[in-house]
Amino acid sequence: MDAKTVEAVLGEIESVLDNVHQQQCRRAHVAAQRVRPELTTEDVLNPDNFPELIGNPDFMYEDGQAAGILAAKMAVRARLKELSSPSQSRTHKD
Repeated sequence: MDAKTVEAVLGEIESVLDNVHQQQCRRAHVAAQRVRPELTTEDVLNPDNFPELIGNPDFMYEDGQAAGILAAKMAVRARLKELSSPSQSRTHKD
């Protein structure tokens, strides 16, 4: 695959991961509201403020899934940035 094709594919992957992350955040919010119905989306972003959330395995699972999806999205975004930067090497080394 040429660089333009790889860049396009990674862009599509980033878009899909963005949608999946939004869906997973909603799942985490629903799980949090089963524990404390008054919690807002903003509250769920800071679960350490709510010990009952940290102790709830259903919430922790959903929140962990959202974090993993976000990490994957950031990795794709970093690779896209590498590909679009002319000063960066076109090869990826680990």
